[in-house]
Parts: sequence; C-alpha cells; structure tokens
Amino acid sequence: MRIDNGGKLLIGLTTRRLFAVGHTSKFQLEGLSSSTSSSLSIVNNQASAGSPNIRLGKTRGTSIGSNTSVADGDNLGQIIFYGADGTDIYNSTALIGALVNGTVGTDTIPTDLVLSLIHISEPTRPRLISYAVFCLK
Repeated sequence: MRIDNGGKLLIGLTTRRLFAVGHTSKFQLEGLSSSTSSSLSIVNNQASAGSPNIRLGKTRGTSIGSNTSVADGDNLGQIIFYGADGTDIYNSTALIGALVNGTVGTDTIPTDLVLSLIHISEPTRPRLISYAVFCLK
C-alpha cells in the first residue's frame, strides 16, 4: 500500500492506473485474484436490520462540505465496468447510474436509474436499455 505523489491511495500496485484516457481514481485496488486481492469487502455486524452501504453523493458546490443543489440532467453517480483489449483498459462496456430527471426541490430529487451498454462497433455511444425487471414485495 502506498500513497503516490498525486495523493492517490494504491493497494496492490505501485503506479496509478489510468481509465478512460487520463481518468484516475483517488483509491485504486488491484490484484491477481478476485477472491483475495481484487475484491472490496464492506461488512456490517449488528443484531438488527442494518446493512452495509456504498453512498455516492453529488452537489454542484465548489468547496468541501457544500450542499449546492443538483440540477436536471446531472449524473448523481455511476458504476462503470471496464475490460482490457490487450492494449489498455480504457474500454467501458456497461454502466449503472442515477440521473436527475426534472426540477429539484427541497427533499425532492426526481431521478432515473440508468442501465447502459456500449456497442462494440461504436464504443463512444451508449445504448440505453428500455426495460427493467423489478421485484416489489
């Protein structure tokens, strides 16, 4: 584990990896095994219905701690999947995201869940999936 000169926390690698031509994350975990060195575990141990969480937050603020409102069309967060093609790992193949869809008000943010696949022949143009299956109980 090391922190590089750009302030990036690197675990399992000594040089930060670039994604999507120049994009690099503050935290990078890399290894040779999905079960031991290339996985991230978040565990909640409590005797209740609580669970672990991954929280992605977005503001339009320009300073740490800001709560400036998001706006229609803003991406609230994305999970992006990449694959190596033998040359680099710049190839995003799919994403799951949240997109503001409408007027934001106090405690009200209309949001779409976005599922997107990238065409192999057109890697810069996402294809939106027009259906989803949800199980509500």
